[in-house]
Amino acid sequence: MSTRKGQGKARLKTRIRPRVALAEKVRRWSGDFEEEKALFSELIVAYCNETEIWASESAEIRELAAAGAGYLTGLDAIVELLRAASYFHFPKGVGPNEAAKELQAARLHFSAALRWLCSTKNPKSAVSAEELEKLSAKDLERGRFPDIDETSERFVAYFERHGLKHFQNRLALENSDGVAGENSRLAFYFRPLHVIDLFCAFLVKECRDREPSSMPIKVCNRCDKFFSTHALGKARTRKRYCSAKCQRGTYWTRERRSDYRYVERLDPHPESSTGMYSHPDLRKRLKKTKVKARLQKIKARWADWQRLQDKLAYLRAFEFGTEA
Repeated sequence: MSTRKGQGKARLKTRIRPRVALAEKVRRWSGDFEEEKALFSELIVAYCNETEIWASESAEIRELAAAGAGYLTGLDAIVELLRAASYFHFPKGVGPNEAAKELQAARLHFSAALRWLCSTKNPKSAVSAEELEKLSAKDLERGRFPDIDETSERFVAYFERHGLKHFQNRLALENSDGVAGENSRLAFYFRPLHVIDLFCAFLVKECRDREPSSMPIKVCNRCDKFFSTHALGKARTRKRYCSAKCQRGTYWTRERRSDYRYVERLDPHPESSTGMYSHPDLRKRLKKTKVKARLQKIKARWADWQRLQDKLAYLRAFEFGTEA
């Protein structure tokens, strides 16, 4: 390990574990994720979107990535940061290379499960109401198949399996230095069966009893990519778009932009930078049948757009010389 990378890891440990010594935190950690919520969210987003963790909008996450992953990129960087953020609670015998291969193989299924988790859920019963009534209490579990449809059951079972059942509670003897020796004591360990289980356990903890609008990870309404609500603070949790660009793109559709620019080109104000016609030419143009028809369509199409309606009303007044 290079000196720079070694120093970077030391800084990462200091940043995300400021109050508790690392050995003590490793012993105590049981998947609470409290100190690493933002980092876990960003790791999941980068993993599912197949982007670099360096591309995070959060300066703090970019700093953690630079400190903890050194020169690593892609899944290798995600694995290195995941090992640190989970306090090295990795599956037994799984090193960085094996972890990256496992994450590569699990990405498709995990991304589909996350997309389902981030969506509004309206499960339907897999059987009729009459058939449900015939099932005894021991044969029917509310909120599980057949009380819900097969698709919902498949995703619920996925998170149950990877976020709950795959974790093993282990005991071992170790001393204050984290090794078996003098003055050892009984230590508790929390070990996942697969690397992807760490992501699933985080999502189960952070998303249970929550509506999609209040989850730490959302799906952009425009580009359909995942984004973290932790990245930019509390205001981000209310948003539906991954970036200002996507938000503008949703508002300024091609039709909306075309209609607005058409009206702007007819602006009669002398100080306007968009108006293209002199007042005499503009009055002649406003009397043309095609122009009248286009303006009528625009008015009807954007009835709730007050700013545009005001401009259309002014044009109408200008046509008849009654503008203020």
